Amino acid sequence: MEKAHKVELTSSYDDWLQIRECFVKSFRHYALYKYMIPEERKRDAFLRKYFEANYDVTVGVGKAILLSIKAPVSASSGDRSKDTTTTSSRTTTTNDTDDKLKIIGGVMFLLPADNDDWGWMVKEQEPFDDAYDRHGLEKISPEGLARLKRYEKWENKLLEKPVKNCGLPMWNAIFCAISPEYTNLGICSMLYESAIAIMADYWLTSYIQPPTSATLTLANIQERRKSFGNIEKNFRNFRTTGGRRLSETLERPVNRKLNLAKFNNVVSSTDQDIVAPLVLAVSHSDRSASFHKSNGFSSMQLIPFYDEVDDVTPFYVHILAHEPFRTGNLPRFDASVRKTAAAANCQSLAGVNVST
Repeated sequence: MEKAHKVELTSSYDDWLQIRECFVKSFRHYALYKYMIPEERKRDAFLRKYFEANYDVTVGVGKAILLSIKAPVSASSGDRSKDTTTTSSRTTTTNDTDDKLKIIGGVMFLLPADNDDWGWMVKEQEPFDDAYDRHGLEKISPEGLARLKRYEKWENKLLEKPVKNCGLPMWNAIFCAISPEYTNLGICSMLYESAIAIMADYWLTSYIQPPTSATLTLANIQERRKSFGNIEKNFRNFRTTGGRRLSETLERPVNRKLNLAKFNNVVSSTDQDIVAPLVLAVSHSDRSASFHKSNGFSSMQLIPFYDEVDDVTPFYVHILAHEPFRTGNLPRFDASVRKTAAAANCQSLAGVNVST
């Protein structure tokens, strides 16, 4: 019997090389990266280095988890039994006929911040900028790197105030994609619920004790989260006041794969005010935003990105959030985002000229 599609946690660098190539293919025509690197002949090389730099400062140092998405080798007529990935230092060949599954994509989640901190790990821009320099992005496209840094500075400023003001820990779903030949088959929608469940279980396992299972251990993790407690206790009522939750969130089905019993056991085993993290996603296309919304995310805000240097608004930015355990904190973040957007006069999109 042919194996089904699956998503699983991985700490294998060889897996990452395959996931990275899937990212390159998938994001090749993504609005954000098309604007950064207009020249197609340079875009793949730039993206490859860009994703590698992000891996180095997130998954590579235990600040994020990486999930691989796998499909049966016969799921697409274009499949081959061998896949060869080349890097500047080595070539990796993977024979997929042994287990009948092929890596076709992946998901990268930044871990929630430790203890009473807000947001996610690696909020600072400096580690990313240093990694971009180490991996030579400027050599490929100085203009592309300049645009990348301008956008990331803008995004950091956009997110910092609402995330900090609401004071909640968050996962950050920074990359999620599969190879283009597998799109429109419903694979991501079928597996994303499982990906969220794996992410949530990883947090629960880490909260209880450092994971000892090989399947839940990343090679470079040095510290584990000990507590998310005691964050602005005056917001406790959000957990039980259904009338203050987002109506669209109440209409979404509960993730059937979440281990709610495990979460309840963690809550009942401590006298601390445990705050389950939200999941943040930032999207730069309507299609990507629609995918997230169909998989449990709520749309917080739609904001135009204006590049002051190039004097153009190349795309809109969707801010989305998901609350896997439904503890009632999503309205808190929603209110913070909308307050920040209103203060920045971002709510009205009329009259904005978008480049094509």
